[in-house]
Order: sequence, then structure tokens, then C-alpha cells
Amino acid sequence: MATMRTKYAQCEFGAMAYWDNKLDNDAPALLFLHGISSSKSVYQKQMESSLLANRFRLVACDLPGHGESDWAESDKNAYTMLFYTKALLEFLEELACKKIILIGHNLAGHIIAEALSKLTAHTKIKAIIITGMAPIGRPTPMIADAFLPMEKEGPNHLPIFMNGPITKEQLEIWSHHVFAGSNLSTYQQSFISDVKKSDPKARVRFGQEWSSSRLSDEVKIFQKSNIPLLFIQGTEDSLINPQITSSFKLHNMWKDKIETIASCGHTPHLESSEEFNSLIAQFVVDIS
Repeated sequence: MATMRTKYAQCEFGAMAYWDNKLDNDAPALLFLHGISSSKSVYQKQMESSLLANRFRLVACDLPGHGESDWAESDKNAYTMLFYTKALLEFLEELACKKIILIGHNLAGHIIAEALSKLTAHTKIKAIIITGMAPIGRPTPMIADAFLPMEKEGPNHLPIFMNGPITKEQLEIWSHHVFAGSNLSTYQQSFISDVKKSDPKARVRFGQEWSSSRLSDEVKIFQKSNIPLLFIQGTEDSLINPQITSSFKLHNMWKDKIETIASCGHTPHLESSEEFNSLIAQFVVDIS
């Protein structure tokens, strides 16, 4: 595979790393945002897809504290949803896209929901694509309701991915929950590498935001929006509670349902990239 050249956008917190194919046309740009302790590298199969790359400007970035981006200073605002929102707004200003489609996995899905009102005030958001994420509502469901249980939790009884220091055993358990079946052996090492490169404080803050009910009513946010939505879920996702996602109904959801990909775990963009990319292409054409 060809190696992407990493570029950097200067934000208030520091440098934000990203890939950009720089395609210049009238189509909306696609901005790919990764999950907790991950990186832009999980979107390599989208960046290199001729189905997408020949039609759209594709951008994949490392969130603050992840991948090749700088880590945030240790203060009370680091890695809060407001912190991510500010960084994302600064990054979008750097990109100077007239219209954009946001694709968010896991943590990034929550960031998009929390930041949506501010994002739409500054940028023309044409559509939103969410995968590997269960939007929370009110009353806020407990973490145990939104996420399926793991065999081993962290010391504060939160899921492993909401804890700072992670042991080798916990990394093994976490990766087994991320990937379905034979996909584990293909992607486990790159997953572990991404986790080790990420700032542990980002995981801790994610847990604090959840456990203290600081997150907004994300279901209501999406319900009030008229922006077209595509939700993609792996049928073998063993992190996200299917009872939460299956009950999620919105007037602006594409085809009035969550799109599912068979034999796929928590990362459809990696494990079933061709089907994932095809769904994106169909969705964008349909809403245009």
C-alpha cells in the first residue's frame, strides 16, 4: 500500500496530524474521525479506495492525544467534549471546506453529537455517518446499558477503554472485543500499537464524561437535526449493546434503519471496508 504523507494543522492545543487527498471538486469532503485510543490509520482502506478517492476529497485526522497529533496539556479541560469540539472547529477552519460529511467511529460519534450545534454554525454539514457508537439519551443510560460487559474492568469499574494505564492482559481482552473472529489476527497488532501511542489521559477523561453524566442528550440532538444520517453497525460488535442501537429511530436516518454488516465486529471500516465504502458511496449519491 502507498504511504500517505502526514500533514499538520496548528490548533490551540498543539499540532493535529492528518491525511488529505486534496481532490478539488464540487462534491462534499469526507472527514474521517476515529475512536478512543485509535488513529487515522484505521481509515487507510477508505483513503485508498478508488470508489471514494476518485470522487471525494478525503481527510482522516488524528484526534488530540492520538496517533501523530500532540498530546494535550494536563488541565481540567483536556479531552473533554468541549476540548474536542474546539480542536475540531479549528481543524475545519484550516481545511476550508465549503461542505463536508462527517464520519465518526466510537468516541468520534459522541464528539460529533456533542459538537453538532457549533459545527453547523461554522460549516455546511451535508451528512453524518456514525459507526460503532450507541447515542445516549435521557435519562442517561448507565455505561453497562450502552456497552456490553468485558471479562475484566479497570480499577474504577469502568470498561478498559475508559482507564488510563492498561496492562498487556487488558489490551488482549479489549482487542478481542473489537474484532470479530478471524479479523482479530489481522488487526490486533496495529490496534495495540495505536493504543500504546495514545495519551492515557484521554481514556480517563472519556470515562469521567460518561460516569458524571456530562454528555448531552445525544438522541435528542440527532432527533432535532435535519442532517441526513447513516448508521453502520457490525452484527458481531461485542462492545456496543445492540438493544440500544436497535431501538434508535430517527426521521432523518437513511432508509429508516441502521445498516448492518454481517460477520463484522466493532470496526466495519477495517473489517468490511468494501461494504463500508459502498454504503458511504450509495448514501452520498442518494442524498445529493
